[in-house]
This record gives sequence, structure tokens and C-alpha cells, in this order.
Amino acid sequence: MAAVMPGVPVAPAPALPMAPMPPVVPAAPQAAPAAEPAAEGGASAADLERQIDALVERLAEGKITEETYKKLAARLEAKLANLKGG
Repeated sequence: MAAVMPGVPVAPAPALPMAPMPPVVPAAPQAAPAAEPAAEGGASAADLERQIDALVERLAEGKITEETYKKLAARLEAKLANLKGG
């Protein structure tokens, strides 16, 4: 590296070429998972488990509060227990 001398102008470094940035496209809003099946008794155990998993994701993403998560998860878990005979 060359020494810098006081009072002597220093040439700026050449700009590095940059790739163009893709446009920012907002994500499409996701539908909230249904807390209850559309038809009474219409949800399978797998459906209820998927809904609980979706609640966990929404909680982690900050889309629902912990209070809302607990309320909805308890409802789904009760339905799941009833479905499994427990």
C-alpha cells in the first residue's frame, strides 16, 4: 500500500459493479388457520395437528399473541383428544 502524504489528494477507489436488486414484492397475506372445522366433526386428527402446527408458526412469526395461541391450541387439543377417544 502506498504511503499517504499530507496535502496530496488521494484518488478515490473505483466503484465496484453491483448487480441490480430485484424489486421487493410484499408477501401475499396468508389465511389464518381455522380454529374450528367448518362442519362439526369434519376434521381428522391430521387436520387438527396441522392446525396446531400452523398456530405454532404464527406465534413464532409474531402474528398472534401467546394468549391467543394458548386459547386456540387448547380448543384444538381438546377436539383432538375427543377424536382420539381420550
